[in-house]
Amino acid sequence: MVVLENVRLGLTLEWVAECIKSLVVQAAPPESKESLLNWLARVTRTRDMADGSDLMDEARRVWHEKRDIFHTAISHLYAARAYLQQSNNSSYRSSVIRAANIIGDHDYYRQTALAIPLALFEQFTTGSAAT
Repeated sequence: MVVLENVRLGLTLEWVAECIKSLVVQAAPPESKESLLNWLARVTRTRDMADGSDLMDEARRVWHEKRDIFHTAISHLYAARAYLQQSNNSSYRSSVIRAANIIGDHDYYRQTALAIPLALFEQFTTGSAAT
């Protein structure tokens, strides 16, 4: 996390969002994929929202839509974005870490020895990720 945040504040959130996106594409139930990808697209486009409370409302909406691993992780990303907007770095880091921990527990990532998140991390640290 420190490596990514030293490159640019908020880059860890973008990395975790890409990791979640990859997991959604590979392992989410087909009937949920479109909705999950839409939630992810919105959280990565919300950099300029002035009010963190709107983002916290979104976090609650995502979580209440369905309480599974995917929605829970995405909900934490919305909370992280809100905390980042409020310059609450401690809560930002905690929320990003929670989102990463949640997806890291998914069987798909465990079975692949976290190869996809690690490959994405490499892309983000070398500047070759499409952001």
